[in-house]
Amino acid sequence: LLANVVSGKLCAVGPWTLTAGMLVFPLAFVLTDVMHDRHGAAFVQQLSWVTAGLQVVAYCLIQIVLVLPVATGSP
Repeated sequence: LLANVVSGKLCAVGPWTLTAGMLVFPLAFVLTDVMHDRHGAAFVQQLSWVTAGLQVVAYCLIQIVLVLPVATGSP
């Protein structure tokens, strides 16, 4: 979820230009692998479905926030 939210930011890493999501995604991959080793495949599958649902909720909330009117005097 975090990788999707921050992927709009471009970062210079050495000679490469990457999205911030590309930096966050490997951490999520490693954490999923650790969860699989500790709790099993069924747990990770359930975790994946919960994460997908949370991404849908986050997307909807972000879209709602984007259409809110800007306060007077806000930069």
